[in-house]
Amino acid sequence: MSTSIRSATPVCLVICWPRSVASSAGPAQLLRRLVEDHLPATWGIETAEQAEALAAPQRFVEAALLARKTKASPPGEVIADGLQRLAAAGLDVATLCLDAELPRGQIERQLAQQGVRGMVTESAASDSASVRQLPFGIWQLTPQGHLPSRRRWFRQVGGISTDFFSAAAGPKIATINLAAVGLTSSNSWRELEKAIDQAATASDRGQIRIATVADLTAELTLQSAAKPQRSILRAA
Repeated sequence: MSTSIRSATPVCLVICWPRSVASSAGPAQLLRRLVEDHLPATWGIETAEQAEALAAPQRFVEAALLARKTKASPPGEVIADGLQRLAAAGLDVATLCLDAELPRGQIERQLAQQGVRGMVTESAASDSASVRQLPFGIWQLTPQGHLPSRRRWFRQVGGISTDFFSAAAGPKIATINLAAVGLTSSNSWRELEKAIDQAATASDRGQIRIATVADLTAELTLQSAAKPQRSILRAA
């Protein structure tokens, strides 16, 4: 890959696909569109059947675990059960898509042992960085864009702004909630298609490069390891 492409702003498209949404209700069409436009995406799923529906070249699809909070089980159990289900289907999951921020310091070691390297989750801190490193080599990515939004899309307040898919200093994360987008005939779906058009155009122009979360966290880990460590010894 050329230096110019590698230096382009990385953008991750994270698709939250709950099991309640049938593949024929939109996910299959979205998958075809993304592959046609050569846009990789991270798909948060809950079942092995959903993984089977993501039949596309591996470089365009990352299967992640969509873990939603429940009153019946603590977050750690929900995640462990989900990882076990996908592992039984032959999937090695490196990314979690969560609908809440996990309590810090309670689960990172366990997740790292299970191969998790990234978590896409909302942050409790409004001024939190979009990417931050957690213990045991795990990265937390906070989305800056959400589809659909409560307001009209592509406005600066909520949703994805008109300049979201433009060059920037750091990575950008956009989440797509298929349960909220609804049917392919809805206004929300048409807005989703506009967002994909923007992403494809910006990618073709070299302003951004679309990457899966797994690819991005692997890059971040390499960059972090490459930083020189300060010596605790004073110069003689």
